[in-house]
Amino acid sequence: AVGGVDRDRVDGHRVERVDTVLEVGTDTGAIAQKVAGFVAAYNDAVRFANEQSQVDPVTGTFRAESVLAKVGALRDLKATLETLRTFSVASANGLLGLPDIGIGLAA
Repeated sequence: AVGGVDRDRVDGHRVERVDTVLEVGTDTGAIAQKVAGFVAAYNDAVRFANEQSQVDPVTGTFRAESVLAKVGALRDLKATLETLRTFSVASANGLLGLPDIGIGLAA
């Protein structure tokens, strides 16, 4: 006991010391799966936004199936998707964007 403190006892109960090993690693398979899921969802959203804003080349007006073309939320979605495609962050090596880590997204 040091200074009246017994390190082998807590509230009068004996504490058994056990060696523990903790290993930390990178699960690259799970990361790849998440990235693939992100890319698929992004491409689906782009496809949907494009389908919803198709213009008839003859009349110059939105096609009948483009029912969301005049909805502000669709324009916001398209702007957000473009921001994701061109987004970058500062890193020790300068700016780093999705293409820098191997992620190519549809325009």
